[in-house]
Amino acid sequence: MDDVSPPTLMPQHSGNFGSVPYDILVHFLSFLGPLDILAARQTCKLLQEATSRRSLWIDVLRGVCAENHIFWPTYPISDMATSDLVEAALTPTRFLSFIYKTRDPSESIEPSLSIHFSPGKNGARNIYPIDLLPGGRFLVCAGFKTLSIWDLGYPSERRSLSDPALVATIATEECDEFFLKPTADALGMQVFIISDPSNNVSVFEIHPTSSNPSFHKVTSLDITIRAWKDSYCLCGDRFFIISGNIVTVWDFSQDLWANWQIGKQPRYVSATDNYVIFVENGDQPRLGFWKIPPLHPIGSMSAALGVRSADIWLPLPGDIPIEDYGGLDDWYLTGGVGQTRRIIDGYAYNPLYHEAYTFFRVELPLTLAVNEEINSADDYDLDINFFDLPTTEILGSLGICNQNAVSVWTSQSGLQFHATRKTNIINRPYTPLDLTPFPRSASVRINIPRISEVAAFCPVTGRLCYLLHGHTDNAIYITDCLFRDSSEV
Repeated sequence: MDDVSPPTLMPQHSGNFGSVPYDILVHFLSFLGPLDILAARQTCKLLQEATSRRSLWIDVLRGVCAENHIFWPTYPISDMATSDLVEAALTPTRFLSFIYKTRDPSESIEPSLSIHFSPGKNGARNIYPIDLLPGGRFLVCAGFKTLSIWDLGYPSERRSLSDPALVATIATEECDEFFLKPTADALGMQVFIISDPSNNVSVFEIHPTSSNPSFHKVTSLDITIRAWKDSYCLCGDRFFIISGNIVTVWDFSQDLWANWQIGKQPRYVSATDNYVIFVENGDQPRLGFWKIPPLHPIGSMSAALGVRSADIWLPLPGDIPIEDYGGLDDWYLTGGVGQTRRIIDGYAYNPLYHEAYTFFRVELPLTLAVNEEINSADDYDLDINFFDLPTTEILGSLGICNQNAVSVWTSQSGLQFHATRKTNIINRPYTPLDLTPFPRSASVRINIPRISEVAAFCPVTGRLCYLLHGHTDNAIYITDCLFRDSSEV
């Protein structure tokens, strides 16, 4: 139960705090980061008491979850002791320290003992997608014409891995790909299922910690799907489908849409509230911005807009051959503290060095995420940085951990967590002290039995899930990389 007490004045010996009410002091402390609060605890008896309040750590954990886009139901707040809340609030900081820890380059990490389970029989040879909701507790699995969500328990030093519990399952069309977003109340999630055989996009919703959790279908869109060639992006309530040079925008909450043609098929797509953003490859790669037009009811002739030109083009680095593009997971294009700054990465082989790889990161102007109109290319100076690639292949999209972008790469002996430092991924009302040491990026290699084609990871806890595909069963392995041995972190 939360501490609830009437406002009281602090004792006269409180020094510079004067006569500020005690509960106001606790409220002020909630604006500090977890490490700052623990540092304040060491200063005097009054702050030691104030920083031990359970209500304070609930507020702090709520802020940590918002900043890192952690799925709020990850943590069973009512069942957590104050020490559990403190541990959870510190987890993103600990995970970054784990990645940035100075190690021998050849050193690998043995994760905690893994468990594995089979989510069900697989009636086909296809490999179906899996994904972890940010926070690491809930795993979403697609199977042959099924969708399920499993409770793995939240990652913690005090909790060992246990057998996953099936939360809910539902029959669906065959799934080629799915996308996740939080519900407006932040207590549930919505799943967009792309079905190539059915030429359909279906939206399902579930609140996994409700008294009787179950999937229910929200809506669907019948549209020609070519999953092996199309590109997709989910931003808020809008889903973008790029098939060849045809762009379709579908607002699923209002069942409105529009479509138009562009010059040629893009290599990558992202979006903000006002713009859809494409990467066009060629002799001179560039970013194109199209303002999202007014949307119309499904079937309306007014929704077909013909050929539309970009509102603006911005050049990208053209001196390295780009093999692929990536960016933030679509989950991070919704909600959070302020708006998320868009990131686009270009991955390339570096011909100057033997078996070396590199990538550039483009951080789009933050104003593009806060409804500002684009006027001229001269108004924008793209923030572009170059990094070494730790290995050759990235698994999954980027996640966020305390202003760092975290990804998972394949390596010869396992997987690598890779973090790159960032100045302002999130448009935040304040910027806490960045205690992450130099360098700008770091990797840690995790030993796993086999490299999987399908993997999911939590960028704030180090939980990994990977699928090993069989003829009739798909075994999903779960391992925690951070919560292993306190001497390692």
